[in-house]
Amino acid sequence: MIKVVFDTNIFISAILTPGNPRKLVDLARERKVMLFTSEFIIWEIERILRTKINMETPQILVILSSIREISLFVSPAVVISIIDRDKSDNRILECAIEAKAEYIVSGDEHLLSLGRYDEISIVNASQFLKIYQSKTNTNVN
Repeated sequence: MIKVVFDTNIFISAILTPGNPRKLVDLARERKVMLFTSEFIIWEIERILRTKINMETPQILVILSSIREISLFVSPAVVISIIDRDKSDNRILECAIEAKAEYIVSGDEHLLSLGRYDEISIVNASQFLKIYQSKTNTNVN
C-alpha cells in the first residue's frame, strides 16, 4: 500500500470543494492508501478552519475527528529547516520522513519546487492520482 502524507492545503481543499483533493481523502477513508499525519498538521488544519474560514468549533471538531480516524499518527523525531519562506512546510517533510512515506501530496509551491526530498516524491493531487492509478490499475472517479 502506498504510504503518503497530505499537506494541510490538501485537507483544506478537500473540505471546501469537490475535486482531486477530496478524491485523495476518499482513498485514505477507503484504506486504499496509508495516510500519515502529525499533531502539527492537525493543529494547522484547525487554525486555518478557525481563523481563515471562520468555521464554528463543533464543525471543526467533527472534521478533525474524521481526519484522525483515517490517519496514522507519527511524532517526528528529526527537525528539518530547508524551506525558509514557509517554515511550516518543514513540518510536512518531518512527518513524511518519520512515516517513511513514499509521497507528499501538496498544492504548495515551496514543497512542489523541491520535487523530491530524500526518498520522498513531492507531487500535486492530480499527479498522485495518476501514480495511484498506474500502481493499482484502478480508476479514481
